[in-house]
Amino acid sequence: MSTETPVDATCRMCGTQYVATVSSAMYTRFMNRDRAVQRLFPKETPDVREILLGHRSGYYLCPECWVEEEE
Repeated sequence: MSTETPVDATCRMCGTQYVATVSSAMYTRFMNRDRAVQRLFPKETPDVREILLGHRSGYYLCPECWVEEEE
């Protein structure tokens, strides 16, 4: 039986909070820096992986603001 953990990140530009739900076991490994996000969550979308990275680092830009920042 697999348990899941909700993970959130708030965009630094627009303030919108994003939430993804991932495997609790993989989340623990990710937070302990066991492996790269791509290796632990290969089936998740790039957007979900960015939420995970933003959650861990404390800095997140949502997809809409990321595009604005690049322009």
